[in-house]
Amino acid sequence: MENSVKQAASKVYKVEQRQDKFVESAYEGQYDWVKTLYREGAWVNIPHSYSFNGATALIAAAQADSDASYKVNYLKYQRITAYLLAKGADKNAKDNWGMTALMW
Repeated sequence: MENSVKQAASKVYKVEQRQDKFVESAYEGQYDWVKTLYREGAWVNIPHSYSFNGATALIAAAQADSDASYKVNYLKYQRITAYLLAKGADKNAKDNWGMTALMW
């Protein structure tokens, strides 16, 4: 029994890690990682587990696109945003501050 609990906990941890990397990749403008992690099972409307103030991948990409330090690469965020929307990202989802992707 203890071994099965450890295996289940390990699977949950891996899913959480994948989901967090998905949101982080969207924020960092890593389109190929976003696509890969989505194909591996990342969910478009689940927020980061411990950071990014509850942002989903779409909110993270919109937030990074609005950040002046990332402006030189805004096209990659538009590409990620289009991809996430095509995969069913909720444009009305809110982060912990009550902000949607459209507000960023």
